[in-house]
Amino acid sequence: MATGHGLFRLDDSGLQFVFQRPEYSGWQAVELDSEENVWFGGQDGVFRLHDNNVEPMPVLGTLPGGRVYAVAVNGDNTVWLRSGSGISHLVGKRIYNFAEESLAIEAAYPWTGRDSLWPVAPDGTLWLLVEGALWGYNQSGWKVVALDTTSDEHIKSYTAGANGMLVVAGNSGLHIYTLDQGWRLVPYPQGTDNIGGMIYDASTNTIWARNYFSDSPDRVIRYNLDTGEWTLFGEEHRIIPFWSFNGVGLSPAGEIWAANATGSVVVYRADGTWQSIIASADFLGVWGFGGIHFGNSGDLWLTTIENCGLESVCSTGLIYYDGTSWMRFTAENSGLSDNWISDVSVDSAGNAWLATSIGLQRAPLPLP
Repeated sequence: MATGHGLFRLDDSGLQFVFQRPEYSGWQAVELDSEENVWFGGQDGVFRLHDNNVEPMPVLGTLPGGRVYAVAVNGDNTVWLRSGSGISHLVGKRIYNFAEESLAIEAAYPWTGRDSLWPVAPDGTLWLLVEGALWGYNQSGWKVVALDTTSDEHIKSYTAGANGMLVVAGNSGLHIYTLDQGWRLVPYPQGTDNIGGMIYDASTNTIWARNYFSDSPDRVIRYNLDTGEWTLFGEEHRIIPFWSFNGVGLSPAGEIWAANATGSVVVYRADGTWQSIIASADFLGVWGFGGIHFGNSGDLWLTTIENCGLESVCSTGLIYYDGTSWMRFTAENSGLSDNWISDVSVDSAGNAWLATSIGLQRAPLPLP
């Protein structure tokens, strides 16, 4: 019997409690297969009771309804997404839903796409933050690196570097782990209290991120792992306008790109200078950019935002930029299903896959 309190078995010896999962949502279905394994499920997924062991099972199903928070296209052109229902994998017209994120990582490895739902180290290890530890998965299986943070440390972001290095951004600074030294804390420079969206640039052994929710406007920030030097890029580095950088990304060509809330895109070139790209005059009625995502040929997909309250920001649609012209898409002027877009990932054909508040959508590459 599958009940709201757990799984029970009734036989001649009476009623026996079989299984209850912490923080469960209640079991709603149960079935016995030909080998007398018990299959049961509910909002937490599908599980199998076999030889008194309970295993969460990835199952063929449908895409979860409701909001999709993140999307990433792997190198094999399959689509992975995170939603309120967990992790799902779209393979052609088949959808697999995973009851546990660790099972999804095992199925996703090796990851060869540019984007990922999880930080990917240069050696291909996929990393997952679980209950005060970082779990890494590769061909050798799982390894666990316990964090050295205190209970009041709030983790903002984390990423993986070369040679087993891990970098975790907390409210006190960067926690950096290396195989030979273990953990060490690098405090933030003055005027920096939060950084997010960290990116590891293997070519320069640097960490890039954005500084946000500070007393000063949001800035692009860099930490050199070799020299220990912080650089906060702002007006003195000729990023104009530099206010409120919401998206920072490493392009396929190895350049740092950032998009801000005033409708500008800036590019950090190999010579150490920034170039500013201002949206076209046709880009009207929109406050600015919320995120930046790369196509395959120097083109960009950008989400757009506007101020919709005293301290609130609302997503308003999507921009495509081919290096020359700008094209704006909304639910009102195109086939876009929803204006609220949380994430974008591009497949090998240049099509954008969108994580929206009402599900997953594919936006075809615009024709010239």
